[in-house]
Amino acid sequence: MVATTKKTPKKGFLSIHQELWAIPLFLFAFGVIQIFSASRFKGVELKDNEFYFAILHFFGVSIGIIAMSFTTLLSSNIWKKLSHIIYAITIALLVGVLFTPAVNGAHRWFEIPGTGFAIQPSEFAKITVVLYGAYLLEAYGKKNFATYKQHLEQFLRPVAIRMLPLILLVVIEPDLGTAVVMVAAFVFMYFMKENKFLKQDIMAIGIVLLIGGVVFSLVESYRVTRINTYFTLLFTGKIEDEFGAGYQLRNILIGVGSGGWWGKGLGQSRQRFGYLVETTAFTDSISAVIFEELGYILSVIFISLYLIYFWSITKRAEAQTDQYKKLVLWGMAGWFISQTFIHLSANLALIPVKGIPLPFITYGMSSIISIGIAAGITYRFSRS
Repeated sequence: MVATTKKTPKKGFLSIHQELWAIPLFLFAFGVIQIFSASRFKGVELKDNEFYFAILHFFGVSIGIIAMSFTTLLSSNIWKKLSHIIYAITIALLVGVLFTPAVNGAHRWFEIPGTGFAIQPSEFAKITVVLYGAYLLEAYGKKNFATYKQHLEQFLRPVAIRMLPLILLVVIEPDLGTAVVMVAAFVFMYFMKENKFLKQDIMAIGIVLLIGGVVFSLVESYRVTRINTYFTLLFTGKIEDEFGAGYQLRNILIGVGSGGWWGKGLGQSRQRFGYLVETTAFTDSISAVIFEELGYILSVIFISLYLIYFWSITKRAEAQTDQYKKLVLWGMAGWFISQTFIHLSANLALIPVKGIPLPFITYGMSSIISIGIAAGITYRFSRS
């Protein structure tokens, strides 16, 4: 009888969980091509250089990939220890950015003089919510509470007190879309943690989120206008005020619909020629341009890459025995899934128009670097 030996899988950087590094790298590369295609018109119009935004995006992607590679070198224990410092720095940045000059009515960016770059702290706050939130849930959730009152007072309340400042500071900027993603990331972690009071928490947290969502959606007139425009389309099939409040929605749908089955081809989008307002052709509405150029068939394949990536993260989270790793992976999944869903849904008229980046693709230095860091952490935490 011949003895057989079981091969142990290698644990090199490129040897396990290939989809967790291959898909982000592919999306980064595709994003560079797509941003060049979508930004050429605005590059000429604003900077007299069709390569202007593509070059900046390539630089951001390069940093994002370096950040992704570096973060794979740090263990979960190091991230857990650093989470307190990261939390303090993030709070300081979110407070500080409120005192910067407003851009389009929002205080979101620290301008870097002479570079053309700006740092958006709220993008990095998503990482903080996951890393520090996972630490809090693990630290305060170790006790076996006898009553729901004890659970509220000794677990839910202290965790909420520490997490709410992060969320509220982002809401104040205002940046409701990013705040929603941060909440989604934390809720994913919270509900995936073992909790005998889960049903009560779902009801309590659900009511709070519903009330908060309604209030924050109605306090700004432009949000009310977007909601009205969306529901008019939903119930009547018509876009109200096509050349005013409904202009962006109208052109998003024209772009998506005109792509047909096989698309117009890379670089052939018509909507990028100033029909999508400001620079949204390569930022908030980049997926509308992608759908127009790729068409239905290729767009389904494109979206499938995200679905495979999300599924892989959730499978790694389920397999974890370490509580902190498990929670962080669920938090990352919540972040990526909610942000991708909101972006794609807004550009398919499934929800009111909302400006939010498409992970790994959308132009924006802070967004690209933060998603690179998050992808690196996700890969590292999955290796066990």
